[in-house]
Amino acid sequence: MKRKYFGTDGIRGEYENSILTNRFAQRLGNSVGQWLLESNSNPQVVIGRDTRESGPSLCHSFAEGLWATGDLIVVDLGVLPSPALAVYARNIPSS
Repeated sequence: MKRKYFGTDGIRGEYENSILTNRFAQRLGNSVGQWLLESNSNPQVVIGRDTRESGPSLCHSFAEGLWATGDLIVVDLGVLPSPALAVYARNIPSS
């Protein structure tokens, strides 16, 4: 059986008992940041989360990975519904 970690609403797994760890979030953030820096001149990343206990830690780890790549703008919107994050991301002003 093939494992599925990326779903339609994000990465899936039980926190700290699967691939979904703070280290994974940091490495993913770093990979995303490197890709963005190669493909954009002024990349901005918007992150949000739900109300699960693991949210603040995973969000912080992901942001650390992004920041480690260099000059990225990271906007943490905190807790909000996914559609609100999508609306914000579509309306980010160019810098």
